[in-house]
Amino acid sequence: MDENRQAMLSKKWIIEALLDLLKTKPYASITITEISKKAGVARLTFYRNFDNKEEILLMRSNYLFQEYFNEIQKSEGTIDINNALLKCFTYWKRDAEVMELLIKNNLIYLLDQPFYSFLEKIMEEVPAIKGLNEIQKTFILGGLTRTMLQWISTKSTDSPKQVTASILKLLDLEHLTN
Repeated sequence: MDENRQAMLSKKWIIEALLDLLKTKPYASITITEISKKAGVARLTFYRNFDNKEEILLMRSNYLFQEYFNEIQKSEGTIDINNALLKCFTYWKRDAEVMELLIKNNLIYLLDQPFYSFLEKIMEEVPAIKGLNEIQKTFILGGLTRTMLQWISTKSTDSPKQVTASILKLLDLEHLTN
């Protein structure tokens, strides 16, 4: 088997092993040995790919955001904010079980940096938000992250489309100044 393909498989197995262990154990009590054993890889293989447990979750977040970003780029024509938000919440909803595990283990901070990095890429693709400054980007990052947390942790019955519409209504604040 190609070495690169084997490394990718090992990473996938390690990610899946940690997520599986999180279903029954708190993050803080999971060891590298347990993850390696569950993944069916040697500890050396673990350390070839990751320095610690946090890197596993960061890599998984990066994979998820890259998949989302690729989906945004596939959109025909100009990408609008409605489509970008709708796809975003659709991805989060699909990943609700893992999000709940991250929330339960106080690990949601591991989403912030990958999300911010991809937010900048997405802003380059969506003309309506391309020119936002750092304060505005930070506001959007915080708002979207906290909205996602509330939406997932309360098991809201609102659909991704409803959440998107609610956010877009809020962002159209001009009606509040009249």
